[in-house]
Order: sequence, then C-alpha cells, then structure tokens
Amino acid sequence: MSAHLLPSERDLDISALCRLFRDATNSYKFLFFQGAIHSLIASNFERASIQLNEVGVEMLRIAWYPHAFFRLSFGSQDRISCFLDALRIPREEGKNAEQLRTRISEENPAGSDWMLLRYVPYRLLAPFFERELKGVSDTKKNALIEQLAEEYFDEIRPLYRFRDEETIEFHPDWLAYLKTNIGVIQGWMHWEWLCYLQRRNPNVPAISSKLSPPPARQDMRKQREFWRVVIETKHLNCIYTDKPLNSRGFALDHFLPWSFVAHNQLWNLVPVTPEVNSTKGDRIPSDEYLDRLIHIQHQGLVTTHVLLTKRSWTAFAEGYISDLRISDIEGVLDLGILRQAYETTVPPLMLLAESIGFPRGWRA
Repeated sequence: MSAHLLPSERDLDISALCRLFRDATNSYKFLFFQGAIHSLIASNFERASIQLNEVGVEMLRIAWYPHAFFRLSFGSQDRISCFLDALRIPREEGKNAEQLRTRISEENPAGSDWMLLRYVPYRLLAPFFERELKGVSDTKKNALIEQLAEEYFDEIRPLYRFRDEETIEFHPDWLAYLKTNIGVIQGWMHWEWLCYLQRRNPNVPAISSKLSPPPARQDMRKQREFWRVVIETKHLNCIYTDKPLNSRGFALDHFLPWSFVAHNQLWNLVPVTPEVNSTKGDRIPSDEYLDRLIHIQHQGLVTTHVLLTKRSWTAFAEGYISDLRISDIEGVLDLGILRQAYETTVPPLMLLAESIGFPRGWRA
C-alpha cells in the first residue's frame, strides 16, 4: 500500500505523515506509531493525551509475537529483542494480547521504557520540521523538536506535542483525521512495518503471517484424513522412531517448524507417534530424516492418487507443485523428481531456520 494513497486533508501536512518511517534504521518508529495509534483506538479517540510509558508497553507487546515465535530480526543495532528476552514471558501465555500487556507492565525491565523512548517520540516528528532541523547536531535535536512542537502546535500542526516528560498530546485536527481514516491508517502502518521486517529478514518465508497471532491455528482435518487413508492402506512407521503408526492415534508433525514456515502445507507434514510430536517442538530434525521424509511423502502421494478422487488428490498435489517447484502434476508421483525437489528446497530452509535461532539436529 503506497503512502501516497493516504487521504488528503486541508491544513494538515499529510506529506510529513507519509515520511514518518523514511530512512528508519531500527524498529522504534514503526512500533511507537503503532503503539500510539492503539492507545487512541482503545480510548475511542476521546483521549488526546497519552502516557509515553503506555506506548512503551504497546511497543513491546507488538514486537513480542514476531520475536518470541519466529525469531525475526528487528535490525543489527535494535535493542527491542534484548528487552523482550529480559521479560521471560512463556510463549503460550503471550498469545493473549491483554495478558501479554499486563505481564509487560508488571515485569518491564527497570529503565527499559526510558531506553526505548529516549529518542523515538521526538524523532518521529522530524518530518514536520525538516527546514528548522537542517544542520542541527544530533545531541540538540530532541530539545529543539520539543520546543518546535509546542511553539508551532497551532500553525504547523505537528502530529502531537509534549505536555511533560511522560505525556504526548495529539493535535485535535490530527486526532479527528486519524479517527475518520483509521482503517486506511492501520493498513498503511502495517504495510510499512511488514516492508521493514522483510528488508531485515530477506530470506525468511511468510513474514506477513508472523506479525501477530492468528485468530486460531488452522485446523488440519483434511491433512489428517489424507494420512489416515495412507496409514490404513500401507501400515506406515514413524520416520523418527520407526514405530508403527495407528490410523486412530497418530499426530501430524511439521518437519520444518510451524513457527518458521507458518503454514500447514502437506509437503511439510508427516505422520508421527504422539510422543514424538510432544517432544520435538520447534527443533529442526537431523539431516538423516530427510530421506525418510521423502519416501513417506512419495508413498502417501502414490497411495492417495489411487484411492482419492482426482479433484481431491489434485488439490493436495498443488502445494507440492508450487512450493517445491515441480513442473507438472505427473512429477509429483515420480520418486526421482520428488527427491530432487525436496533436496533442493528443504536443506536451504533448514540452514536458514538454524541461522535465525531454531535448534538443528534433533533426533528421537
């Protein structure tokens, strides 16, 4: 979504708003703006003044999910990850936004709110005062921006001004603009946040699915039915333990962790014993299991090609064709082609997942 699509408004510098995130080298501006907008929404835009500490909590809350679940990088000099690690909030507990907000408020590391907010509330306003700030040394910018925001609050109409060291006050015209156009503003700021994270994590797949918790993990009934049919027909063994699989009591494992791929595509799902599924977690399997994965996948595809309707089987096969870059549907059934596709696609993903912090080399 282009910033140029933001609605225009007479007497407001929409161009300055569009430049809020220009040349950002860390996550702070994106998170601060999102946190401030969330605070305005929470008050139904009836409260123009916002406590900076409140925004700081929101910054950590927004950053927590992509960091805790997917280990996304926020930038080489960014300190958000350090603050989040210091909180030591269990992953499952952090899925609920309100609980996470409470935990961050209670356990926020001493001084981290001030570290986060030392510069960003001031520097976010810089696009409104580019002429006045030209040539000013970095050490003097905070004080000057605070002074300019107060002095020109009614003339230039910056986004907000500083009521004191702990509070910002949104300009009433900006408050009205944000309320009227909140849907567009949210879409824009989320797009900018996504683009920033994609630049910082260029090889990580499906970043758009890793910004916030999904409403619920997508159910895998169709995938379970696929493997149930195969297990009942072929009497498969678990690729990790070599124990026989029961069609009424098996689990589905994401060979590459769900927290890395963020999808339930069949090519990455393998039937396992329930015990394995509960112990493997987000770890990457040892390389020795890749060949077993390929063989069981081939068995599954060949078996269901005979037993399922053409329409159902083709729907399952399409994920292999697109994600593993197999040229046609017949290639999915060819063990040699399937093997080459897996060996070309999966090891680089395993290496990438390891490079961003997923433990590699798990064995049953």
